[in-house]
Amino acid sequence: MNVPHELILASAGTGKTYQLVSRYLTLLFTRGEPERVIALTFTRKAAGEFFQKIFHALAEGAADAPGAQNLSKRLGIPVTPADCHARLRLLLDRLPRLQLSTYDSFFAGIVQTCALELGLAAAPQTVDETQQQALRRRTQSALARLARTDPELLAEFWHAFKQATLGQETKTMTELVDQFVARHHARYVEAPDATRWGQPATLWPAGCRWWPPPAAASAPATLAARVRADLDLAAFTSSQLEQWEIFLTQLTDWLPPAPVPDKVRETVAKKIIPVIDELPAGLAKLTLRKATPIPPDAGAALAELAHLVMAQELGQPQQTTQGLYAVLALFERRYDELVRRLGWL
Repeated sequence: MNVPHELILASAGTGKTYQLVSRYLTLLFTRGEPERVIALTFTRKAAGEFFQKIFHALAEGAADAPGAQNLSKRLGIPVTPADCHARLRLLLDRLPRLQLSTYDSFFAGIVQTCALELGLAAAPQTVDETQQQALRRRTQSALARLARTDPELLAEFWHAFKQATLGQETKTMTELVDQFVARHHARYVEAPDATRWGQPATLWPAGCRWWPPPAAASAPATLAARVRADLDLAAFTSSQLEQWEIFLTQLTDWLPPAPVPDKVRETVAKKIIPVIDELPAGLAKLTLRKATPIPPDAGAALAELAHLVMAQELGQPQQTTQGLYAVLALFERRYDELVRRLGWL
């Protein structure tokens, strides 16, 4: 009997397991080679449930004629108690060769069978989470020892360390590597290409208005002075003046690459960027408590400020991501030497 391919799309609780068990039983009755049927699930619990339901359905069918009739109706093929008994015995006889497991177990079996073809020195051994932590610590210690005897490697690692922790408070290098590896190592293994980690050409293939930063950007204090000189602050109400003073004072005190002050970031995001194309021509109004006409020179300074702020906001995550990649790449290089090549997975 030919059993066609079938795709089942269904959400949780709609009977997928029931359908899969029925399909497995149909193949068992029509083909009689259970070791050639691969049934995979994501979890051990689901695999156990799948296994149990197959044997339970066969046991019910082997028990009596009504049980066999129910199974026959379910599968749409003639089934007798003797058929069920024979298939149950067949499954038990070939139990060690059945492929009812999780995806992880199935692929681990393939790797163990083909260790030499995959470049492993011996059949691999799968490690649990506790062993993974111990192997990571072992790799980290080996990397630290190597860095102390290799000035170039130490300089490379330290540069990556500073990039990856830009703007953060960190404790020790050990804690940093532990944290990064635990959180990001699997992601690195999935995407080891450096071009996918914080690279502008990958982030913005068609280019980005705000990146790269201006080649000769003015200092924030200079931009604040230009705005003060061009605005008629004396004409402002007290509430307007208060808001402008907070903004201009924070702008004057800001020294990149320190974080952008809150008032400056808020003003750029909510007030300046929406009218940025009109600012240099003196056609825009900026609302700080009340809409204020912006003269051309002040408008040009505010437009330049927007580019400066956006470049910093986009540049810091790029640096952090590139530093994170560098740390993980150094770790992975040593981890591969000490762990994977020995057959540990």
